[in-house]
Amino acid sequence: MKFLKSYNTNIVRDAMIVNKLFNLLPMQEDPKMWKYYSEKYDINYVFFVTYDITPWARAFLFYISQNPDWPLVYKDGSVAIFLKRIPENSALIRKFEIKQ
Repeated sequence: MKFLKSYNTNIVRDAMIVNKLFNLLPMQEDPKMWKYYSEKYDINYVFFVTYDITPWARAFLFYISQNPDWPLVYKDGSVAIFLKRIPENSALIRKFEIKQ
């Protein structure tokens, strides 16, 4: 969990706000919707449960894991964490990126 200690933000609070702002399902189903909303709301990290077996979750996890703009920085049996490749995240990406 070194990564989590390095990331200084209230991640749980942010996740709750995102969930309340809009329905996440369209963003999980359609990469174009993900791109639009992630840019509109300046989303720069994703915590995603890896045991969600819904078709839309599987599609999103596949898409984001193949997207070079969203490197994987943490993964265990329950969660995968991706950071948007932006200057603010560059130090964390250099330190924790998991090459796939």
